[in-house]
Amino acid sequence: MRITIALLALSWCAFGAAQRLSLLPHPNDALQCVPIAISRNNEVIIGSYRDRYNEYGIYWRNGQLHYLPGIPAAVSADGRRIAIPGGYWENGNVVRIYPRNPNREVRPVAMTPDGRVIIGNIQGDPGWLMFRWEQGGELDVHRRIGGPRWLRPDGQRIYAGGDFPVYADDLCSFETLVERGAPFGTVIAVSDDERWMLTRENSNSWVWDSVNNVVYYIEPWANAMRALGKAMSQDGVVYGFLQFSFTDARAFRWTPSGGVQDLNDLYGCALPDGWFYWDVYTVSHDGRYLAGLLRREGGSEYRAFLLDTQAGANGDVNGDGCVDDADLLSVLFNFGQTGRGLQADVNCDRIVDDADLLIVLFNFGVGCQ
Repeated sequence: MRITIALLALSWCAFGAAQRLSLLPHPNDALQCVPIAISRNNEVIIGSYRDRYNEYGIYWRNGQLHYLPGIPAAVSADGRRIAIPGGYWENGNVVRIYPRNPNREVRPVAMTPDGRVIIGNIQGDPGWLMFRWEQGGELDVHRRIGGPRWLRPDGQRIYAGGDFPVYADDLCSFETLVERGAPFGTVIAVSDDERWMLTRENSNSWVWDSVNNVVYYIEPWANAMRALGKAMSQDGVVYGFLQFSFTDARAFRWTPSGGVQDLNDLYGCALPDGWFYWDVYTVSHDGRYLAGLLRREGGSEYRAFLLDTQAGANGDVNGDGCVDDADLLSVLFNFGQTGRGLQADVNCDRIVDDADLLIVLFNFGVGCQ
């Protein structure tokens, strides 16, 4: 298939570049592309796209789109191993993690950073069962809990549950978290240190601070139907979308101190004209990158995006890690320009002016050898 890269006054930039927002390339026949997860080294984004008839697995690496033999669920820290239905994909090969019976459908959900442990659901005689697979061993089934969602980085603890969250340290028992103060709902994300947990029901989202045993309700604005949390960073910051009607939504960021904030207000200057942040699906492990969907104003066209929330903030306009003459010249050559998506607009106020010049000058030499 041919690949279309719609620039919309922006070009694809590698994950370290200074442009704040990048549009992910998509197939010509794609009705919608959806990012699913970002590898911990920030080099690979896994996702899916659908045409009029089917849905397909894809991933992006170095600005290039590639196809997968199934819809991906998780990606290893280095981006090399991707969990897909049946097992995982690596170096162009599909490895089945339950070769004993290829007729049993296996659906991975999560994977450890090193890719050696995978959890998910497997089709069993009594219905769908939760499994844990470890490289070099067998696929084991947990018959007492369902709905696996998150796996501790060491692979030794599984968080799961539908109506209320539970965790399991072995395949024979489990512990409920509601008695410890956790909110009801499906587990969406857990931080590596297990302090923060995001849960969600159909119309409500909560964050649990397990250290202080505090539950935060992600309260939607008065004119919104719901605030649906989709992803959480390691420090408990939540991203998702505010739904105002069945056809109107806006991406948001939530923090315990600031509550729900419209992403279009926070990072609006990076947007191409005529577009807005519709939803955020995933956040990178370091919290720097967001991936989700833009929507065209007044229309139904969507584009998958990658947003660098820190690019250029210290005056490193070209994103090479060093604030030097090149960054200074970029600001000077673009001095006076106004609008969205300006690379030299360091402070993101939609104008390249003295303020941007001062940021570069005050940080001159930072990061340079």
